[in-house]
This record gives sequence, C-alpha cells and structure tokens, in this order.
Amino acid sequence: MDSNKTIYPGMPASGAGYQPYSGAPQNPSGTYYPASDPKKNAKPGEKPLIGFVYSVSKTMLGEFWPLRAGSNVIGRSDSSDICLLESTVSDKHANLVVRQMHNEDGTTSILAFVQDLGSTCGTMVNGVSLGFEPKECKNGDIITVGESYELYFILVNTLELNLKPKDNFIPVEEVYPEMSAPVRPVFGTQISNVGSPTYNNSSPFANQKSTIYMPNKK
Repeated sequence: MDSNKTIYPGMPASGAGYQPYSGAPQNPSGTYYPASDPKKNAKPGEKPLIGFVYSVSKTMLGEFWPLRAGSNVIGRSDSSDICLLESTVSDKHANLVVRQMHNEDGTTSILAFVQDLGSTCGTMVNGVSLGFEPKECKNGDIITVGESYELYFILVNTLELNLKPKDNFIPVEEVYPEMSAPVRPVFGTQISNVGSPTYNNSSPFANQKSTIYMPNKK
C-alpha cells in the first residue's frame, strides 16, 4: 500500500464505487422523482464523519456535533467546527484531532487527541486538566470545555464494525408536486351576480354563484 495515500475510516483505499440508481420513476399522476446522485449532498473537500460529541450541559434535550477526520476546532466562535455558546468557552478553545492508524498486524485503529489552545478557563478530560499538552481521548471519555460544557466523546470505526455502503441503496429524493396553472388576481369594482357564470362540470365549484370583479374605468 502506498504510504503517502490518505486512508479514512470506512472508506476503502481502492475499488470501484457503486453506481447510483439512475431511474426517475413517475407516479400515475406524473409527479417527477429526480434521479439519485450521491455527489449532490457532498461538499467539495468534505472529510468523512468519524464520530460525535454529545452534551446535555445546556439542555436535557441533548445536543451533538459531528467529528470528522483531521482537525475539529472547539470554541465559541461561529467559525468553530464545534461551536459552544457558553461564557467560559474561549473563541478558539481547543482542538480535537482524529486520525486512523494502520497497525503492524493489519488491523486499523482510530486515535484522537485533544489539546487546549491557550483558553482562559482550560480544558479537562475525565476531570483532569490538560495544561497545554495534547491528551489522548477514548470512547466514553468526558471532555470538559471551560467551566460548564461537558462533551461525551464517541468514535465510530466503520472498518472494525464492518459497516459499509450498500450497492443497492436507493436514496429517497424530495418529491416535486405538479404545479397547476396560476390564478391571476383581478382588481377593480365589485359587481355581484352579473350574468350566469359558466363552469366546467368537473370543477368543485360547479353550480355555485360567484362574485365577479371588473376593472375600474377612469
């Protein structure tokens, strides 16, 4: 294997990718379902999802943030990968780096390290302050950012779990309903019950009286 090649968890180093389902079925009324395109939802240069951090510090409803391969900056700034809006969290508080390692026995493992970036209130792992040196994180660790934000750390090794994309997976795309002809509004003086309006027998408003609007004369 080429040692310079970047390997991401759950993504094989080589091999043909699956061919997306290209059919665009129509229902009896002619509603169109766009053809599936897996590239549609992928952002250019986006790294694979590799885990999560979860918290109930703000609300018991819970919050979570995705972890991706490489650097994951934690902070209060909007530009942070994991944005924590709490007063004791610094703008750029800590960095959580996740990497996949290939072992001598042919197995793979995921390593993660968190490092404080010179924050005001510090970072802890399982209640122990980091200082400014990186600290390894493992599944189930609690990372405390600032004084109050506790993050439960979760890693997902898809290769170890034998999780992979399915060749026959058919995504469900948004259905675009048929659009009827737009109704053009008419503005002017109201004239009630003028003549006998004619309706198509299939109209739900057949045999009902109506109010007709005529343009104002100047």
